[in-house]
Amino acid sequence: GPLGPHPALARLAALRYVEALSSALAQ
Repeated sequence: GPLGPHPALARLAALRYVEALSSALAQ
């Protein structure tokens, strides 16, 4: 689909990104 191979994977990737970003900002 237009959003990628699997929307759930896209949501998971977004969650991982947010967690990594918040972790980087916290340090």
